[in-house]
Amino acid sequence: MLLFCGISSIVISFIGGFLFGIIGGFIGLTLGILSVFLSIRNRIDPNKKNSSGGMVSGVIGSVLAVVTLMMFFIMPGEIKKQAKEKGLENLEKVVDGLKYGIVGMMNEADTQGIDQDIISEELKKLND
Repeated sequence: MLLFCGISSIVISFIGGFLFGIIGGFIGLTLGILSVFLSIRNRIDPNKKNSSGGMVSGVIGSVLAVVTLMMFFIMPGEIKKQAKEKGLENLEKVVDGLKYGIVGMMNEADTQGIDQDIISEELKKLND
């Protein structure tokens, strides 16, 4: 159970974070903290087995989740600033949805009636 929570926190922080932004980060952080907390509790009880795998994977998942959260809180503002400097109006309109990952940004584009191909082209221009 501990190892499952720890590994799940790593996977959800990474994949869920990029797809769903801060939502995936918060879920990954919760699972990581749960894994660490339960591992510490298991170490106190002398009848329980070794729980170092859950502890290590929980710490890694928690750190990855915090990095994901920081990235998706900071990144949309920076991209919006760069899009404004380069005159990429459509990207500037929808980048606030990036807080909720790629899915959130594309949902914002769909809500505003902006074609996703246009957003993709403007992201390529932003990288140039």
